[in-house]
Amino acid sequence: MRYCVLLLTLIVMNISYAQEKLTFEDAVKIALENNFDIKMIENDAEIIKNQATVGNAGLLPTVDVSAGASYTNGVNANVGREIELTNVNAGLGMTYTIFDGMGRFNTYKKLKQSSDVAELRERADIESVILQLSNEFYNLAVADENLKIAKEGLEISKERYLRAKTKFEFGKTRKVDVLQAEVDLNTDSLTMVDASNNLASAKRNMNVLLGRESNLNFNIAIDGVDFAKLELQVIKEDALERNASYLEAVSDMDVKELDLKITQASLFPKLSFSANYSLQQVEQDQFALNFDDPKGTVATGLTLSYNIFDGGKRNIERQNAKIALENSRLQKESFELMLIRDIENGYANYQNSLLKVSIQENSLNVAELNFQQVEERYNLGQMTATEFREAQLNLLQSKSNLYTSIYEAKLTEIELYRLRGTLLN
Repeated sequence: MRYCVLLLTLIVMNISYAQEKLTFEDAVKIALENNFDIKMIENDAEIIKNQATVGNAGLLPTVDVSAGASYTNGVNANVGREIELTNVNAGLGMTYTIFDGMGRFNTYKKLKQSSDVAELRERADIESVILQLSNEFYNLAVADENLKIAKEGLEISKERYLRAKTKFEFGKTRKVDVLQAEVDLNTDSLTMVDASNNLASAKRNMNVLLGRESNLNFNIAIDGVDFAKLELQVIKEDALERNASYLEAVSDMDVKELDLKITQASLFPKLSFSANYSLQQVEQDQFALNFDDPKGTVATGLTLSYNIFDGGKRNIERQNAKIALENSRLQKESFELMLIRDIENGYANYQNSLLKVSIQENSLNVAELNFQQVEERYNLGQMTATEFREAQLNLLQSKSNLYTSIYEAKLTEIELYRLRGTLLN
């Protein structure tokens, strides 16, 4: 018995120790700054954004510089004598594609569109992480409430045990009542130990999501839970304009259209411009890497080319691009249907969750009233220990059920915000 009291004292001391207060808003803010998954998501999106440049699309000219030197020493058959020749040269060349059937321009548009898709995918992935964070936060909230409920149950059982022990000492109750009270006290002590362990585990899970050391201690802070008044039709309309995953599917169609245009560019001839400037100096009968009197040469030209036959490769590429575009359109339509379905299911779950909260609130009121009456009659000797214990457990379970229903309803609401596309707002 003394062990149980000591255990209770240690747990209460641990709970009451001054710690960081973590609200849901604080958790989201910390996660956006520190969460490793979010950082990697942002880095992946940045890689795609960096590719959306005019140079990467081939819209800028290419410039090359070259330099070289050669030395020849041997017998020249034409002159019948040994010769020695040094050749030093340098050059600068530039090429630019003037026309290629708009292939480069469409490639640049595709890179920009892919960058926009990357931003949408980044937002969708971050929303998934925030949704996971929401689940962990409210699971933590349930664990925190369950610990408080376990503490309350332990206090009730402790008071009952002390009362039964005092009555037994004065000969007003049986030994079996004291033993039963002690059994229930030990049971509630174990319940509190489990609740404390569950809370500690939930805190470690939260810390990992927040990108910080798992053993960092803190207290969760929830100042009431309010529920938004949501309208189904408004959620549907907003989702088709804001849902990141749906907009990604729509944007993917634009990318596939540009892919088709890029393949169609091969139907046109290609016109290129080139310019070269070279310097050369030749020294005879000596080895000398001099470049004091070079001769300059300028060369420019236009090249028009057209591939007449490539074994049907271009035709296959265009056909596949058309098929990919059609698949993208089908995927967008399918996603729209699933999105509306998920919204309707989520909204129905939300309404059902709010109804469950209302029922659980009424159930708790009844359980509290019942426990008060049973406790009064038990203290007067008009109720058995079994009836008291049953009323106690009903009260504690009703409280646990209510908090669970409240936080489940909040998670359902957050999921609707994600489907609506306003979670990060």
